[in-house]
Amino acid sequence: MIPPTLIVDHSSTGKPISGSPFMCHVGAGDVDASNSRLFGPGLAAVQLGRDSQLFCELADAFGNKVESAAANGTDLKVRC
Repeated sequence: MIPPTLIVDHSSTGKPISGSPFMCHVGAGDVDASNSRLFGPGLAAVQLGRDSQLFCELADAFGNKVESAAANGTDLKVRC
């Protein structure tokens, strides 16, 4: 998992680069279905006419959790 904020300290030939260290915000990438998971009691058993629960945990290609698909511009479609 990538930490949300990184501090990058750059140097050139052993001398600090002006303005270094730099603070960078790192976020998750687009949703990758192969690293996301679906879980909950609705996967084990479903009764006709009764409510059930499923949960979807979204992740990017590196396994970083995606908090909001809309924030990443991802068009999320769910088929049952």
